[in-house]
Amino acid sequence: MTTTPTPDPAASGRDRTLYCAASCDLNHAAVPHPPWDCNAPDDAPTLTAAQRAAMQDGELPWVRHATPLVLSAGEVDRLRHPIGSAMHALEVDELDRDLPEAERFSPRLEAVELRLIRAKLDAERASTRLDVLARFSCDDANQLRQVIEDAAGRLGDLIRRRDAATPGYLVGSKFFGTAAEGLLDWSMATLERQQHRPTARTEPAITASLQLTDRDHKHLREEADHRRQTLSQAVRQWPTGGAGRGER
Repeated sequence: MTTTPTPDPAASGRDRTLYCAASCDLNHAAVPHPPWDCNAPDDAPTLTAAQRAAMQDGELPWVRHATPLVLSAGEVDRLRHPIGSAMHALEVDELDRDLPEAERFSPRLEAVELRLIRAKLDAERASTRLDVLARFSCDDANQLRQVIEDAAGRLGDLIRRRDAATPGYLVGSKFFGTAAEGLLDWSMATLERQQHRPTARTEPAITASLQLTDRDHKHLREEADHRRQTLSQAVRQWPTGGAGRGER
């Protein structure tokens, strides 16, 4: 996601930073940004740094227009599938390259997938006669998009490594490219939903969050331990120990 604009260093001590003040996609996502970084028209209103400093917080465009992300239980479930696919693809690649834990991205995707499962189940339990939506805060929606875009970038790196490998892989990289495109489509769709769903603040919805609970941390630790045990057993049972990794 776009970050807060930085001041112009050539402004001779005066902050000449401009902020978009339009009802654009990023202001609806509560992201302060320069006027050229969103879907606002060229003649959209802007704020100078001095004007921003003089305004009350509630009057700032990225506060006034901020809109949570609402998704139905079915949409949450559909979003979960490409995230889960990316998680498994990256997990296999990270294990194959023996990446240290601190550099692995698949656990982050697994945590997001778990929170989406919780949101889906909570929304389904709250639905009786009418579907109840899951409402994510702007911070959570931005975090979700950041994870999605980072995962797509990691898949792109995986595709480039596979395409450059000698000997080549038996299975091509089309699956990973499709997964990356699907993730980026969801990133754009959630941003558009926030901009064009003015009722998102007031619609009946359960509060959903990507923040992990103690229960979530325990579940993820147990899952990681189970996978490590399964992998260790598979390696011990393989006659040559290291052979069989990968598909070439």
